[in-house]
Amino acid sequence: MQAQAEADAVRIAAEAEAEANKKVAESITDKLIENKLADARGKHGWVTVKGADTVVTKDK
Repeated sequence: MQAQAEADAVRIAAEAEAEANKKVAESITDKLIENKLADARGKHGWVTVKGADTVVTKDK
């Protein structure tokens, strides 16, 4: 009986987490991503990745 209760608690927690993840995923839009990108660029400047060696430089 205790094992079943623990299993039910784990299942309920997993279902709640899955529902929360679904809501977060649905709330992410292209506009939100663009806004976050603009915020990051405002704070850290522009970053450029060059070539296969992935050299990252900060443009001035």
